[in-house]
Amino acid sequence: MQVDVYLKNIRKTRLLGEAIEKDLQKIQRRVNMFKDSSNIRFELKLERLGHQTEYTASANLIMPRKKLHVTETAENKVECVNNLTKALIKQLGKFKGQVERHLSRNKKSVARATVEKMKEASA
Repeated sequence: MQVDVYLKNIRKTRLLGEAIEKDLQKIQRRVNMFKDSSNIRFELKLERLGHQTEYTASANLIMPRKKLHVTETAENKVECVNNLTKALIKQLGKFKGQVERHLSRNKKSVARATVEKMKEASA
């Protein structure tokens, strides 16, 4: 998985770096369900606009046939990144469910076709 992290108007601190690294590991574990995770790209952008106290984080998880996008806003930069990760993990879970349902339908139709062929062959 390729990772790009952009910080705008923010200095990277040890605490922020650890929070980003921990959250990246959570995302990486969930992305490993795909056969080829080398084609997956994760982009994180964390910014503070002007002199405002709010931080905005946005993330894109770009997979071969799907792109997930999440945006979060919070008063604290670490909290902002954590909320963003939770939202992205939720979207990944939904996408995983869709993929599993799609694959299970294909398996059922293949199984039915095989049973019908066996019945025809025995008749």
